[in-house]
Amino acid sequence: MFLFGALWVLPIGAQQAWAIDWAAFEPQHWQGLAYVVLATTFMVYLLNIFALRHVQPTVVSIYIYLQPLLATGFSWWLSQTGGVDYTADLGWWTAACAAAIFAGVALVSLPVRRAK
Repeated sequence: MFLFGALWVLPIGAQQAWAIDWAAFEPQHWQGLAYVVLATTFMVYLLNIFALRHVQPTVVSIYIYLQPLLATGFSWWLSQTGGVDYTADLGWWTAACAAAIFAGVALVSLPVRRAK
């Protein structure tokens, strides 16, 4: 799946990828990159497959789509506790996008009524 996705992203991002000075990367850069690729992408997909085998798909989808809301709350908490302040990125557009996501999840989760 990732290879198929990379084929679509490559034409758009190839120029930026070639512009990166990979030799200038220090160990913490490689560690951060490995964390993003392995922990927050690959492992999450494996855990979602595991969850789909043990709970209802609706529960998994609600959890998946709840993550942006949780990340927003965590971002706000970090800004309040002296951490990195990401709240400048939050606004009405972000709220509208979040509302659209939750509306879509609600529509998909509703039972289908069949005409008799």
